[in-house]
Amino acid sequence: MQATYQKILVIGCVLGSYGKTRADMADNCPERFDAEFMKWIWNFNRDHREKYRAMLSCTDAAVFILHRRREIEPLLQSLSHRRPSIIF
Repeated sequence: MQATYQKILVIGCVLGSYGKTRADMADNCPERFDAEFMKWIWNFNRDHREKYRAMLSCTDAAVFILHRRREIEPLLQSLSHRRPSIIF
């Protein structure tokens, strides 16, 4: 049920942008409904999860996989107490 709930949340966000022009889009270019994109969202984990996990397993960087929005703030708090290993 959790995965379906997250999919519905993402699709709800996409549908919430329908007919609106986002800041990252050209002026007077409202978001359109795209059934193919909705299908891509719905099938993303099934079709792409293993590929991304394989790519992430090849890095020495810290990788955090979050499953719920409520996990973001505690992670950011824990990271703010660590000294960064990479400075840009």
